[in-house]
Amino acid sequence: MKNVQLFFLRLFFSISGKWFPKFTLNKFWNLIFSIRRKPIKAFKKAIFQKAESAIFFIKDPFRKGKELGVRAYIWDNPGQTVLLVHGWEGDSSDFHNFIPGLLQQGYRVITFDAPGHGRSEGSKSSLPHFLAAMTSITDKFGKPDLMIGHSMGGTASALFLSEIETSVEKLVMISSPLVPKDFFSEVSRFLRVPKQIEQQFYKRLKATIGRPVDVFDLFRFAGKIKAKKQLYIVDEKDHLVKILDAKKFIALNQPMSGQITCGLGHYRTARDSGVLQIILNFFSEKEQRKSVKPKKKQLAFMP
Repeated sequence: MKNVQLFFLRLFFSISGKWFPKFTLNKFWNLIFSIRRKPIKAFKKAIFQKAESAIFFIKDPFRKGKELGVRAYIWDNPGQTVLLVHGWEGDSSDFHNFIPGLLQQGYRVITFDAPGHGRSEGSKSSLPHFLAAMTSITDKFGKPDLMIGHSMGGTASALFLSEIETSVEKLVMISSPLVPKDFFSEVSRFLRVPKQIEQQFYKRLKATIGRPVDVFDLFRFAGKIKAKKQLYIVDEKDHLVKILDAKKFIALNQPMSGQITCGLGHYRTARDSGVLQIILNFFSEKEQRKSVKPKKKQLAFMP
């Protein structure tokens, strides 16, 4: 965000919040949940030419009686099914480097554009939107054997596996935030949103989805994520995930192991060839305690 834009946005929230609280709350709400769609680059589109495309519908968590069409992509193969879940303001094409590698290993791959993202309907999205889409897609295509979620897609995957009755074989979480409320609080502080507006935001969210934001805290579900084996991957320079929180979360989840990458940041972890190799090794039971080194990047095992 440019300095001039940030200055005026902060000025708006600090002044408007005092005199026009309802208007300010609506502005903050729209800022948080509105999605900035990005055009899919041409080089990412090629992989989708080999996929079967399907549309399924979910109930909009924010608007009663409304439905949203969600776009899914399926690459058939005789092997186990892998469900890929992208992150906030991403789309299925974020996994354009992962999909060919998974297909080469014989996996059946399913992914989707979350509501409000990519080619799916909607202008707003949230964790409940992601969860509704994941529930619907597993009802339609069957429960996956393996799951990979990047950023909020990993957060949603863990929450989803905390709610279903049966477990999957393996879950990979990549650069996934662990306490969603912390994100809202950090954005609020960064924009200098008055505290009373932030509190009204949480009340409105609870009234809208029927649950308080605290129920999405993944630390509440430590040890309850229904995946027989779990892997958490995070980069040491990730600006959205604190390494100490990641280590604590891994320690609390007995079937979970961890991997720290170096030099990838938050977004490149979803397309790095070294990270893909770690995942393929994890899926094939060829996990290694020694470092795995992609090109010019160093990786270390986190017990």
